[in-house]
Parts: sequence; structure tokens; C-alpha cells
Amino acid sequence: MITKEDINLIRDAAIALEQIPAESKIKLSLMQLAQKLRPNGEFIKEKLSEYEYKKIKPINNSKLNIHFGVHKTATTYIQRHIQADPSEGFQYLPLDVFRDLREQFGLNQSLRQDSWHNWRHNTLISDENLLSPALLRSSSIIYPNAKERITNVLKNFVNKKDITVYITLRPMCDFLPSFYCQLLRHRKKFISYEDWAGHLSLDTLSWHDTFNESILRNHKVNFILLDYMNFSDKSSDFINALTFGNFKNPHIKTRPLASFTNKELRKYSGSKTLFPNNNDKFNPYSTEMRTKSYQVYREDLSKLSQHKNVTFL
Repeated sequence: MITKEDINLIRDAAIALEQIPAESKIKLSLMQLAQKLRPNGEFIKEKLSEYEYKKIKPINNSKLNIHFGVHKTATTYIQRHIQADPSEGFQYLPLDVFRDLREQFGLNQSLRQDSWHNWRHNTLISDENLLSPALLRSSSIIYPNAKERITNVLKNFVNKKDITVYITLRPMCDFLPSFYCQLLRHRKKFISYEDWAGHLSLDTLSWHDTFNESILRNHKVNFILLDYMNFSDKSSDFINALTFGNFKNPHIKTRPLASFTNKELRKYSGSKTLFPNNNDKFNPYSTEMRTKSYQVYREDLSKLSQHKNVTFL
């Protein structure tokens, strides 16, 4: 009778062969046997999927663009323009289709669907939830899991030789209030800005800390970064690069969804005295704090630009 320990031994034997490329067939056979004996084992299922995927050989030299949409940097806005201007020159799954795949198969399985790998054209993936969550109370870094998230996505495309990652960045003093406003739009219960982001300091928040290690680790991947402060001037160039030069509408008229005004935020909070009685854009930071935040932001961009695989639009 085969015991639990026997199955574990078979599984671990397959894992031990991961460092020996010549034994890939044996590794795959062992993991297939482990799954047969433990059909509901999630770890075995994930490993088997990884082994089977690595058998796939690239069919051409097509390019892959992955847009890791930082929240509140016009990701949905960009996606709408791409969907409104379809092209046969590249493959792009609309956001709702991609999210349905993710819900049905999970992220890794959805990225390994044959449709992504057998397409003979260039491919674009764009989603603002690839980096989530943006904020954890236990961390003082924005997108604390970014390194693992980016690596996890890229490992699904080990057979792609020409990969470019696109990321848009904006100053923390603008990003945080805007993200907070988006949170309130989807949150049933009101939370004050102080309760939500009171543990964060603009003096120490850094995009360099968030993305530096991912850029270093994936040195063969091209990273194209956009300063959101230049979005109005560079948006067409950014979308054109994302779509492999297939964007045909250089004159963008619509604007991304704006942050709340103080008046709107007061309505959400249910308080008549929480914010000043005016219609100015919600801004919880002083001029001095914003100036410091912009300084840190510029330093971040400068440090990130030093990497050989980073280009700024």
C-alpha cells in the first residue's frame, strides 16, 4: 500500500532533478506519477504545470510587452484606448476577458494558455492588478510584493526572448491620495485617510525600493518607465510603444478618472465638518511635504535610470 510518505518521496525526487536539465523527462514522469497518486495536491499540480510548460518551444521571435499598471496611473484609460483602436498587428486580450481567465484558471494557468504562446504576432498583456496589493499595514513600502509578482509573471514566459515591461510612476504625494479615493469608490465602509495611510512617511516611500531588485534580477528584460507627470505629453508615445507601433490615434481627448474634491469626500464620509467647505481637489499634504516628496521622486527616477535595461520615455 502506497503511503503519504511514499508520495512525498516521489514528489521530492522530481524536485531534486530540477537542477539537472538532462533528466527533465524523468522529472516530469515522477511528478505525473505523484499527481496520479495525489490528484488534489495543489503543489504537485502547480509543479506539473510548470514542467509541462517548459516543454513548449518558442514558435517564432515575436515580442511580448507586459504592462504592470501601477494604480492611478491611467492604466484603465490606456486599455480603453487600445480596445477602441484594435489592430491585427499584435495580440491583446481585453481586460474583462483576461480577468475572466484569471478567475477561471488562476494567474499562472491563464498566462500559460495556448492562445498566449501559439500566436504568431507580438503580444501585449496589461493589468493593474498584476502588482497588487499596493499597500499593507505591515509594510512601509508601496507594492511590497512587487518583486515576487513580477518574477512570478515573467517565469511563465521563459521561452520568450524579447520581453519589455512597462511601468508608469508618479510622486507619492499624488499617488497615495488618488489611490485612497479609488479605494473609497469600491469600499462600502468609510475609512479616514489617517487610518489608511497614517503609518506611511513621504520621506521614506520610494519607487526605487519597490522596483530596483526586480530590475536587477531580470537583467535580460527591458524596462520602459514613464513619469506620470509627463503623461499628457507622452501618453500617445507610451501607448504606441505598448502596441508595437500600431496605435493610430495620436490625439487623445478623454482624461483619466480624477481624484475626489473635498466636497465629494465629505459626502462619502458622512461628515459635514471633516473637510473644508470647498470644491478643491483632496490633498492631505502640506506644501513642504509635497516639495520633499517631489524631491524623493526625482531621486528615485534618477537612480532607476542608471540601470542598463531601463529606458524612460
